[in-house]
Amino acid sequence: SWDSGETYEGEYVGDKKHGQGSYTWPSGARFSGHFEGDQKEGHGVFQSPEGEKFEGTYRGDIRDGEGVVTYQSGRQDVGTWKGEKLAQLKFVVAAVSFDPYSPHPLGSTHSLDTPD
Repeated sequence: SWDSGETYEGEYVGDKKHGQGSYTWPSGARFSGHFEGDQKEGHGVFQSPEGEKFEGTYRGDIRDGEGVVTYQSGRQDVGTWKGEKLAQLKFVVAAVSFDPYSPHPLGSTHSLDTPD
């Protein structure tokens, strides 16, 4: 734990985060995954305080490679990431709503516009 309110629970090598661990910011954001030399590296899960979640590959402390973002609505963007940007969208999993009182009780999918 640091004076800033940030916390880390996990493995260290020397005084650096290295191995499996969980890092939490005062905002409530949290990263759980692999660290090397104090940086996110390899597979990890980032959860924002607003409820968005990214699960995928990190290199040098940034998103880099395959990953999935799950939004509060349930929609998922699956693709290749470079930093915070989706470099190549592979597919979108639409959010599905369920209303047992609807004439269509199995719910409905929401139409989504996706980039080419």
